[in-house]
Amino acid sequence: MNNTTITFHDFMLQLLSIVDYQDNKDTFIGEFVELIYKQALVDLLGSLTANEQETVRKLVNEQKELDKAVTALLAGEWAQKYTLALALASKKMLEDYVIEINDTLTDSQKEMIELLFQTGREYLVMQ
Repeated sequence: MNNTTITFHDFMLQLLSIVDYQDNKDTFIGEFVELIYKQALVDLLGSLTANEQETVRKLVNEQKELDKAVTALLAGEWAQKYTLALALASKKMLEDYVIEINDTLTDSQKEMIELLFQTGREYLVMQ
């Protein structure tokens, strides 16, 4: 196995090619990644203590715009927690997607997906 880094986008392109996804793959990937980011943020916020949640509320109120508040939050002390939440959310959502489409896959496609996950998962990077 080589140590080549594969972007999440490339991983998803390979996965969608294996499952013979017919619509616009880039659109699907963009929407999928957006859901991952949102789920990671929800998971992160849910894991914070009451004091940390109050800090987030104050930050959101000060910023007046959620996007700016989230950017400030994730650039600060919770960046590492968010990175972990992002990794966990992407793993779970990928697994959920494959489970969802499993009944439509051939044995060959299932084998190819398993190989893709075995060889690519540990080198995935979000971009």
